[in-house]
Amino acid sequence: MKISAQAISRAAYAVSTEKTRYYLCGVHVEALPEGGVVAVATDGHILIAARDPDGDATGTEPGNVLHLDPGLLKALRVPRGIDKRVLTMDASGELRVMHGDAVEYIQPGDARIDGATFPDWRRVLPKERPTRAGDGAAFDARLLATLGKALNDGKTHTLKLTGDDDAAPHWAVGSCADAVGICMPLRHDNAVPVWL
Repeated sequence: MKISAQAISRAAYAVSTEKTRYYLCGVHVEALPEGGVVAVATDGHILIAARDPDGDATGTEPGNVLHLDPGLLKALRVPRGIDKRVLTMDASGELRVMHGDAVEYIQPGDARIDGATFPDWRRVLPKERPTRAGDGAAFDARLLATLGKALNDGKTHTLKLTGDDDAAPHWAVGSCADAVGICMPLRHDNAVPVWL
């Protein structure tokens, strides 16, 4: 397997920390029919999918979930040369952060989470692509900040949310053309104060 540092680190922002949902505590990498790969992660509140058109999913099985340790994530996210950095996995499941021919970090052991099968992430994608946010939709500001970091290129800090209604999942799009997010709205009854 080979995937760009940018794609895998963008998706990793949505990795769950809830150990009872161990199958969400990593990043799923799969081949795309048109070529390349997509890295996907979700914590049940947000989902991030990031594409690498030049990636290769050889060695990954359908549903595989890869555990990324903190040192590996730090090595992936070093700003200098991030566009030239890739994550590779060998047949044993060992992950390596590569910058050209140089190995920058090795995560020893098998990174595939034993017994974990990533859920069918496409089933939560909204079927329609609305042009505006659902009226009255409320979102957790921390989740929006996470999506903003994952979906922007570092130069622009925008986030566009669109959804059918205040209870439907919303598409989240930033300035990176190869990444998209989904954000679940909160149940929220507060309205604009009447004193305004």
